[in-house]
Amino acid sequence: MSAAGLPEMDENVSSFLVGALLASGGFFLSWFNGKRWMWLMIGVAVVGRLLFLPLPASEDLVRRMWEGEVLDSNFNPYQVTPGAPELELLRGNG
Repeated sequence: MSAAGLPEMDENVSSFLVGALLASGGFFLSWFNGKRWMWLMIGVAVVGRLLFLPLPASEDLVRRMWEGEVLDSNFNPYQVTPGAPELELLRGNG
């Protein structure tokens, strides 16, 4: 559902609802069938994860990775802007 974007934006509503429907359906299926269908639910979860592997990393993940590189270089990412001259060497790595 997070790949669909914010549901407040009109173009994202249908994708978000499909994700919510799948998640809710899986929840209710496991609720009513319990351990009898456990392996089916695990299989569906694994296949779902495999389907999402080719998607690009989100902007949030890229931002966290950048902040990690800045922290590893002994700079505070909240005090130094990404365009600061001190971080010139880090921009060449990405």
